[in-house]
Amino acid sequence: MAGDNPMRAGAFLLALSFLLFGPLAAAAGDGRIVLEADRVEFDQASGFAVATGAVRISRDLLRVFAPRIEYSAVDNTIEAFSEPGGKKVVLFHGSQRLEGEHLALDMVSGEGLFRNASGGFPAEKGEVYASGSDVTTTRVKEGQRFGSIPGRVQKGLVTGDQVYQWRNVGFTTCPAENPHYQLVSKRLVVIPGFRLVASKPAVYIGGKYLLSYPFDYVIDLSNGSRSQFLPQVMYEGDKGVGVSYGAPL
Repeated sequence: MAGDNPMRAGAFLLALSFLLFGPLAAAAGDGRIVLEADRVEFDQASGFAVATGAVRISRDLLRVFAPRIEYSAVDNTIEAFSEPGGKKVVLFHGSQRLEGEHLALDMVSGEGLFRNASGGFPAEKGEVYASGSDVTTTRVKEGQRFGSIPGRVQKGLVTGDQVYQWRNVGFTTCPAENPHYQLVSKRLVVIPGFRLVASKPAVYIGGKYLLSYPFDYVIDLSNGSRSQFLPQVMYEGDKGVGVSYGAPL
């Protein structure tokens, strides 16, 4: 990348030392940012690095994997790129896993945008899968300030300080590529380890519209939760499909 004298793989330790113990470490506090890759080009004058190959960058609960990551040590931001028709950008936040085409992220504030994302997050009765949406991330406090997080957030239950907001997204507990049932919502807010809130979702069975909830649907993601969070699909002989629902908490 940029710069007259970029540092390459042979000088990787020097570049990494700058990233961890220079202005970055002061900004991040105890949450060090660690960059690992097959190849790194680093321009010390601009504080800009390009990492390629098997790239991983992490800070506390956040881990990002991608074929290519561009990183600024000045403002602690990254851009992660997928390969066309190949490897995706993958983000882990605790036990939540997302993958998509392109990620722009502030590694310190957690604010960012994930393009064309899909992923899953654990709940009491299995994984919840979401797909087909761009995802914005922000801090819990900022989300509450602007009203994007409904209800009160119990800080002791939240995993980290990031909130993930999906737009026009489908979600389900069925892991199949074409799930037999799905809920579709204009807005889905995920607070890892605490709660998922879907704005008045519509229910689809076998790709056909069934009904819409007149209220926000809440899924408790905390440990020990007993909430029944999605339609329970049942088949009985030649009578077709039946659906039962649990009340959201």
